[in-house]
Amino acid sequence: VLGVVVELVVTILASYPLSKDKKEFPGRGIAAAYFIFCMVFGGGLIPTYIIVSNELKLADSVWALVLPGAVNIGNIILMMNFMRQLPKELEESAMLDGCGYFRTLIQIIIPLSINSILTIVMFVTISHWNAWFDGLIYMRSVERYPMSTFLYNVRNKLENIKTMEDMELVTQYSQQGLIMTYVAICTVPVLILYPVLQKYVKKGLTVGSVKG
Repeated sequence: VLGVVVELVVTILASYPLSKDKKEFPGRGIAAAYFIFCMVFGGGLIPTYIIVSNELKLADSVWALVLPGAVNIGNIILMMNFMRQLPKELEESAMLDGCGYFRTLIQIIIPLSINSILTIVMFVTISHWNAWFDGLIYMRSVERYPMSTFLYNVRNKLENIKTMEDMELVTQYSQQGLIMTYVAICTVPVLILYPVLQKYVKKGLTVGSVKG
């Protein structure tokens, strides 16, 4: 939930100024080039781990699972294109009534962008729900593992029995039953969420990807 909220706020705050033309946002081209550069060229796993763990001191905290992926360029582009399709007259009339950019975003743009927002909510939810690798490298105590990381860790121990502790796990759970539980927990919530948001996802993708 925290990851979805943080990424959604960052996406909206980045998409809104990028949806403006160069007259309203003179630095739009530079900002867009920066985002595209970061999307194409990444720092890699080891530098990211060093920054998150040693420099920012976020290891073994929930923020290590949230902040490194808070800026998703694909979601920003999707919402930016969606906002560009909205009628400019609505925003201009709000400005004439005394609204600033921030108030216009809250009261006009966001309510009209519900389809795009729900689309991104589903994408981010699935991403965080299945992000077992982040928990594996950033969490140092098993008690702080996300559920997908915990289940992966238990399954891995069952497949590679080396200690008496691992043997005790085998006596408690069957390998096949655990794998079926792992698959069910990872897929059932998504299967429940998708039909609810399907119509919004279709509209959000269609409007957000078509220009002109």
